[in-house]
Amino acid sequence: MIEETATVVALSGGQVWVQRKGQGLCAQCQARGGCGQGAMAKLGGERAFQLLLPNARLMEQGKPVAVGDTVVIGIAERALLGASALVYLLPLLLMLCGALMAQWLGADGDAGPLLAGGLGLSAGFALAALCQRRLHHSPRLQPQLLRLSTAASLSPPSPGCLVPEGPEGP
Repeated sequence: MIEETATVVALSGGQVWVQRKGQGLCAQCQARGGCGQGAMAKLGGERAFQLLLPNARLMEQGKPVAVGDTVVIGIAERALLGASALVYLLPLLLMLCGALMAQWLGADGDAGPLLAGGLGLSAGFALAALCQRRLHHSPRLQPQLLRLSTAASLSPPSPGCLVPEGPEGP
């Protein structure tokens, strides 16, 4: 589960509006200057993102949330990887298949494979958009409200973040 902390900004029936500052995923990391995520966060500036999430999990646990509470939200790694593959790999694979098929069918010069690759790429984007519309409301692809956050339970730096080791350890 990929986790992030957010602040509750409003309650709406059985749902909660949460807001997260647009900082890098590993803002707590000691190597902020050494990774691309930190550089991109500096370029993008501070942006706030708001999400409307169901509150059922915390209500079942008997832990109602209030405006101003800090909560932990998360999404399954498998769902994020699947969605990324759909958006990035599908168009790329269809582009390569189109270009290779045109080459295999004996297209002369570069124009045939280039055109077929472009058509494959366009078809890949269209197919990815169609799948996204169908899967948009799938519960497994939506972030979930996991728990109330306390100072002790703040998520550690993400696994991809490099933490320099010194004499006192990581």
